[in-house]
This record gives sequence, structure tokens and C-alpha cells, in this order.
Amino acid sequence: MTLRLVVTDRGIGRWEGDDVLVLDTAETDLGEALAAGRTLEDVAAAPVRETVALADVTLLAPVARPAQIWAVGLNYRAHVDEIKGMDLQEPFIFPKMPSAIIGHGEPIVLPAVDGDQVDFEGEMALVIGARADHVTRANALDVIAGITICNDVSARSLQKGRPGVRANISLAKSFRTFAPIGPAVTPLSALSSLSGLRLRTLVNGEVRQDATTDQLIFDIPTLIEYLTARVTLLPGDLVATGTPEGVGDVDGRYLAAGDVVRIELDGVGALENTVVGA
Repeated sequence: MTLRLVVTDRGIGRWEGDDVLVLDTAETDLGEALAAGRTLEDVAAAPVRETVALADVTLLAPVARPAQIWAVGLNYRAHVDEIKGMDLQEPFIFPKMPSAIIGHGEPIVLPAVDGDQVDFEGEMALVIGARADHVTRANALDVIAGITICNDVSARSLQKGRPGVRANISLAKSFRTFAPIGPAVTPLSALSSLSGLRLRTLVNGEVRQDATTDQLIFDIPTLIEYLTARVTLLPGDLVATGTPEGVGDVDGRYLAAGDVVRIELDGVGALENTVVGA
């Protein structure tokens, strides 16, 4: 059974089958534990305080207050092709504000402004485990604590701009509730590889995205080396690694109130959120 850590309304726990083993930890958030210098493996080894049915706990965002979220755009070839994007010589990276984070089961709220073209983007996100500056490809995995799922929700009208309104990618992706993450964090040590993990996004049960992480244009070591040559990554930070083809913007199938977005990633589980009006 793959080790998965969750944050619940009862505390940090190990997710095992239909149960959560709530752990006796001083921290209540995985980002907080990482910032304190602990590893995910250390957290997972804490004594079990109680065992609770998964159905009887509320899953919260596993990393609720990262210092930074860095997101990678145009990192799957088929997605670049579907939006007729340019061939990039280096990664395209932008910040997404941590204040947008919500957890599994929380609603994605369509904003009252720029809310007519809201789109989903299912992604694998890296959880940083150590302060990282000028990290080489060879050492990149050493600074990754684990992985989770991120929905890089986007207000396309603002992202693309319009007459008199300049395109604003970061703001378009940072509206309140536009960063669902979870439901769990899987430690890197529990995975054989970050390549070949299947990533799927479903809207109302219909598969809209289906790819594997070995299709990334810029692989994980490349992203870590590129980022840390320019910025300092901190424990608990998130790096969303890009979305595959199938986004709603291509055919105008944007999110509407009542839609249910489910993102599945091998080794982590499924992140599900319902869309509501403002």
C-alpha cells in the first residue's frame, strides 16, 4: 500500500484504505512540518492517536500556507499543439498565489468578474521538502518531499486579455478558490518514479484530460534546476508541473455552476471539487 499523508479536521494522518490513522504530531499541516525541518517519512512514523473512517473526517488542503506556488505552462506537447502555442527553449513559469488554495471537497467559486470563461487544468504538483538554491539536475530529487494534485483553475478572459485589458496570467490563475490541491501528499520515497504516472481530469464524469507524466516536455530535474537558478524554493512550496491536452478553452467548454471536477493521479488518489456561482 502506497504511503499517503492527509490533513484532516482531526489532524495529520496516514490514509490507509477506508481509514485515516490520525497521528500524534505537534503540527497540523504538512507544510508546517516541512518548514520545521521534519521529513514526510518522520511525520508518517509518529504514533497513531486514533483510527477514524475516511468518511467521518473532512480532508483539508495538505499544504494550506505555502510561501510560494510556481506553475509551469505549456509543458505537454499535445497541449502546446491544441492551443497552437510556441515551441519553448526553456520552461515557462509563473506564480500562482497561495491565497487561492482550497482542499478536496471545497467549492470552486466562479468569480463575479471574469467568471464567464473559467477553465480547469489537472496537474501533478511537487511539494518541496528543503530550502533549495542552485540545485543541479543530479540533485533535484533531493529537495522534493512528495507529490500531490493541483487544479490550476484559470479565468481565460483575463489570462488572454482583451481590448483595453492587458493579459494577466498570474492574476487569472489566482482568484479565490482557484488552487484546489490534495487530497493527499505521497512521499517521494513511496514512489518508484515521477515518470509514467497517469493523470486524468473528468468533468461530470466525462474524461477531458488523460496523459502520463513521462510526456512532460521539461522533466522534473530540469524544472527544479531552472527554478532554483533564479529563485529560492522553501520547504512546503508547491510547483505545479503543467497540464495535458483537453482544456475547456479549446472548444469553449468552460466550467459552470454545478459542474464536478475530478482529477486523478496515480499514487495520490482523486481530487474532487464542485463548481458554484459567486
